[in-house]
Amino acid sequence: QDKLDGSVISFIPFPDGKILAKSKMSFDNDQAQMAQEYFDKNEALQKFVSNALQDGYMPIFELVSPKNQIVLQYQETELRLLQIRNNRTGKYLPYTYDKTLEVLKENGVKYANFFDKEEFPELYTVESLNELAKTIEGVEGWVVQLTNGLKVKKKTAWYNRLHGSISEIRED
Repeated sequence: QDKLDGSVISFIPFPDGKILAKSKMSFDNDQAQMAQEYFDKNEALQKFVSNALQDGYMPIFELVSPKNQIVLQYQETELRLLQIRNNRTGKYLPYTYDKTLEVLKENGVKYANFFDKEEFPELYTVESLNELAKTIEGVEGWVVQLTNGLKVKKKTAWYNRLHGSISEIRED
């Protein structure tokens, strides 16, 4: 799955019926406020999130935006679905199944690209992914699920070089 370059956002339901966006750290930082504004303007996303929460699932999104640039440049503010977690079991649901993708598309929910083994067999060995990460540009990297279920992040050399440069500039 694509490793997106933004901020992780989840939505928390409150007893009064409100659903609030939360970043990893806060309800009131710039990223949470930007996500809330996006959510409030998108009825289909509100319905999707509300239904998921009521059914015991936590959809987890990445906020990407030109106003929240880390390294990659995005043209517009979006919330892209990364995962859906079952609140009872803690397990993540696969959304590579056609039916799940249909539901996401019908509800106008944008999601991180995933790579099907049939379509992209070259991405399915550690060696080939490591080689590709040395040369590809314009992407942060990938989140890879291993056969044992563990997930790892693999970032591209291009992203790491650029991120290091930007981090130094921000510190100064």
